[in-house]
Amino acid sequence: MELTLEVPDTLLGLFKNKGFMVNAFKLNNALILYKRGDISIGRAAELSNLDIYEFMHECKKNDIPVIDYSKEELVRDINVACS
Repeated sequence: MELTLEVPDTLLGLFKNKGFMVNAFKLNNALILYKRGDISIGRAAELSNLDIYEFMHECKKNDIPVIDYSKEELVRDINVACS
């Protein structure tokens, strides 16, 4: 599917070029969808045209956890493993 988006010249000036803006748009949308739990990390990487490790790096830069594991879950699993 192709989407046409009207962007003000003032916003275009913030990006190096049109391709850079398109890539930033794809990445930011993938980050939002992944953070909300709407898509998997693999699908998010695919949507942003990055490999999974590059996407994980972008998550880290944007304070988005890639492993959703609470302290309580960790303590429980350690206790189970040690018993």
